[in-house]
Formats: sequence, C-alpha cells, structure tokens
Amino acid sequence: MEFAKLNEKFKKSFELAQQGECLAFPNPLVACLIYYQEQLLCHGIHRAHRQAHAEVIAINNFKEIFQESYKDKFNCLEDFAKECELILNLEPCSHYGNTPPCTKLIIETGFKKIAFASYDTNPKVFKKSLEIFADKNFVLKNPDNIQDSAIKEEAKYLNRVFFALQKKEQEQKLPIWLTIKIAAYADGNMLTKKDDEFISSAQSRQDVHRLRATQQIIITSSSTIKCDNPQYTVRHSSQELGLLDSKNPDICVLYHKNKIELNDNAKNSRKLIYKNIASLEKEELTKIITELNFQGYQKIMLEAGPRLTQAFLNSGLADEVIIYENKSSRTKTKFSQDTAKSFALEKFQHEKIYEFEDDFKLVKN
Repeated sequence: MEFAKLNEKFKKSFELAQQGECLAFPNPLVACLIYYQEQLLCHGIHRAHRQAHAEVIAINNFKEIFQESYKDKFNCLEDFAKECELILNLEPCSHYGNTPPCTKLIIETGFKKIAFASYDTNPKVFKKSLEIFADKNFVLKNPDNIQDSAIKEEAKYLNRVFFALQKKEQEQKLPIWLTIKIAAYADGNMLTKKDDEFISSAQSRQDVHRLRATQQIIITSSSTIKCDNPQYTVRHSSQELGLLDSKNPDICVLYHKNKIELNDNAKNSRKLIYKNIASLEKEELTKIITELNFQGYQKIMLEAGPRLTQAFLNSGLADEVIIYENKSSRTKTKFSQDTAKSFALEKFQHEKIYEFEDDFKLVKN
C-alpha cells in the first residue's frame, strides 16, 4: 500500500494551498487532495479564517462524487475511501476549535492512506496525528518518514508566516510578520527615473498586487503619497492573481510634520490610519508596529520610499524583504550579489529568487 508519485501530489497540494492566501490568515494555507487510482478525484482549499477547513471541503466533494459515480461499484462510502489516498500539505487538526477535528472526519469517512508534508506547530495539533493514525490499519506518510528533504522544506516555506507567528507567540514576542517590499534599479536606486513611468515590469507589478491582496495592512508615508500619488489597491481579479479571493489592504500613513492624505478610491472597503512619528529611530518604528498589532494587525507590509524603507531595514524589525529589479543582462547569482551590496540583508538566512520575463524577484527571510 505504498504511495506512488507522492512528491508530485505534494507539489500539487502546495500549488492549490496558495490560492487561499488572501483570506485564510491567521490560519495556515492548506489544501486537501483525494486521489483514486492515481487520478485526482477532488480537492478542498481552506479559503478563509473561521470557514470550513480544506479536509471538510474535499470530503464533502468526495461524498458527492461517490453518490454520482461510484455507489454502484462500492458497497458503501467507507469501502470507496479505503481505495483512495488523502494528501495534505499540513498535518490535519485534531482538536475542537472553530471547527471539529479533521482527523475525526477523515477516520469516519473511511480513509486509510493519509500523507502530509509538514507538522502543524500549534501545540494543540503538533504530532497528535501520529497517535490518532497509529493503528496498523492506517498507512501514514508524515515528515518523519518522507525522504525528500526538498519537499519538507517547501511545505514549511509555504506556511512560514504561520509557523513564525506560532513561535513568536510561544516565546511571548510581538506576533507580527513584517514584509518590506522594494522595487529598484540594478544599482539599488528606488526613485523612478525622469523618463520612466515605472521601475519594474508589468509582470512584477501584477505580482505586487497579489502580495498586497495577502496583507492585512500596508505602511507608507506622506512623502511617498506626495511624490507618487499611489493607490495601494489590488487592480487585478483574484483569478488573474491565482487567488480564490481578493481584497484591498488597510493603509497606515506615517507623517512627521505634514499630513498628506491618501486619495483613496477604495475607502469604503478598507480602513485608513494616520500616525504621527517623531523620528525614524528603531524605538519609534517599534512603537508604530506595536500599536498596529494592538489594533489586530499581524501581517504587515511596508511599501514606501527609500528613507522610510532604509529606516525599517536598519531597525531589524522586518521578517522578510522582497525586491524586484530589472534583469539588466545579469545572472541570478550576480543579481543576488548586487542586492546584497545595495541593501543590508545580512540578517536574513533564507533566499529564493524568481525569474520573470524582464525582472528578478528576490525573497529574503
């Protein structure tokens, strides 16, 4: 009863789980896939916080498919489930929270072959599934017996924000995930040149719109609003962005002397916050982040000009930096070296580089 092509199935779960990134937070990104005879029969994606988990959606779809196409072939739903594989990117929940435990539903439905690629670090869930599925009637693939380290790393990376916030809460640290987004020329210059309308390509800008849709709030400055007249809205459909849903993030505008308000066409669908700051010192920036967290914000992105961006970089408050730059005939290695020279990124240990048609995208965390 060994699993076949398990890596491919896990990769498919990673791809689908990302579609829920807009509204799933603060819950993790999860996709549940059900295979029968090596064919993907159905799936479920956790779409939004306090809504049905991926396992519930997938199993409800599975029940409908059984009634429509397989009830004459199998005596009952449980017999059908025994012949299928249930694949998850994340360990299924095993406690009562906003929803009943998914492990209970999996067992009741009759599944015997279950695989998940990463553990849930929530103490209420962590490795509990190993006990629940310990019976010899179950065939369980878990991170302890998955051989491919790349798959396990990819599964953890997918939910890096969720895992990081779990750890911060356990360590009684400020539970926020701060992303700094930068668009720059190859020399690190973040100011748009006179004859250029944009620094980055259309593909990169669409990617930024996806990034915005997944944030709770964006921090910017009055000076950035004065210079660029930005909207900070999501101007692509959820389908174009590879998401199930799309939304405009709330905005926090920092100002010192001159309060310049955002010309906000999306004001009815989000909140605008204006905060006066005395300086760009770490203590002051920490105060701003703490105040936003007190108001319920955890997933925060900075999208501003060079002065405020550099101040946040210097502060050490960022959990992740995302940089878009034109390729300029560079290799990925050269691009990585150039960004390291232009921005102080020594703190960040993990690096991913994505290649677009005209630009590179660097993610450091």
